[in-house]
Amino acid sequence: MVSGAGGGLGAALCRASVAQGDSVVALEPNEAALQALLATLPTAQVLGLGGAAGDVTQLASCSAAVAAAVQRFGGVDIVINNAGITQRSLFQDADLDQLRRVMEVNYLGAVHLTHAALPQLMARRGVVAAVSSVAGFAPLLGRSSYCASKHALHGFFDTLRCELAPQGVAVCLASPAFIATGIASS
Repeated sequence: MVSGAGGGLGAALCRASVAQGDSVVALEPNEAALQALLATLPTAQVLGLGGAAGDVTQLASCSAAVAAAVQRFGGVDIVINNAGITQRSLFQDADLDQLRRVMEVNYLGAVHLTHAALPQLMARRGVVAAVSSVAGFAPLLGRSSYCASKHALHGFFDTLRCELAPQGVAVCLASPAFIATGIASS
């Protein structure tokens, strides 16, 4: 399962997974971005969930996505929490609704999808990954809420790694620096 599948990094993760023979559930709330991705992938290997069905800010959508993955592919082995948006402004000029939305997508979206998939991951000794950023451990001027959301991912997933190790579930964080993904336009 890949959240934020329609963006640059999410689409690349989907393509790489399909190329190595994996089945992929692509979650993307932006229908146009999802359809553009699906047009490049073999339909037998990919289940695309768009609109509300691909919105990781809603726990019910995440639970339904996991159920759809189990029905279509028999289970969930890997969850890649890639969905993310950014914010650009000094905190003093920030729109607090936008700051809230960044936390809902970047942090709570990852929590929701992980929680929904956790029974599958534990049963199958799977892997859960979160795409963070260097902003998860370093300041980034003018992106206070983005940094906060990525710091939250580190605290959550570092702790979850310790909790799930005895069950054989691997937990990892990826913290790329600046890459051309299109997040700047989100």
